[in-house]
Amino acid sequence: MESTVQPGICPCHGRPQVDLLLRESKIVREGERALSIRAQDDRGRAWAAENGYCVRKVWKENLSAWSDVKRPKMDSALDAVMAGEMQALWCYALDRFSHKGAESVVPILGKARVIFDYECLDFMDERDRRWILDRAENAREYSQQRLSCNVRGTKAKQHPEGEVLHQRAQRQHPPRVRG
Repeated sequence: MESTVQPGICPCHGRPQVDLLLRESKIVREGERALSIRAQDDRGRAWAAENGYCVRKVWKENLSAWSDVKRPKMDSALDAVMAGEMQALWCYALDRFSHKGAESVVPILGKARVIFDYECLDFMDERDRRWILDRAENAREYSQQRLSCNVRGTKAKQHPEGEVLHQRAQRQHPPRVRG
């Protein structure tokens, strides 16, 4: 008897498959407590077991989610869930997913199941749509405010020392003299 493998279904257990998207910021700011990659992995596997899923793949990133950062692993995970390679994509929290705001979630809403464990939000649940959009925008605004605060703090420290941001850059990379 020939068995056929269904996309998104575990061939060993016959349960739906889920991928885990784990991200830890490369730089954790002072006073912040970020959930480690290992802790996120443990929580994702616990969620999968509690909800009848098998973990198919774990995507790990150790980088920032700022808007200008390229995230090929996240892109691959989203492509896989949109293509139906697995039934769901699990992420610990929306701020671990992206800081780009609504633009990062709108293309996926209602088309693929993405779970945000911390917020108990599901992309396929109609009642969660507004929450997801609002929380995504909140993450974007918070990131922008924090960046602005970090730049102001750096400048405030440098000015009394007679230094400004562009002068530091010039010292590190002095202009070439042509002649």
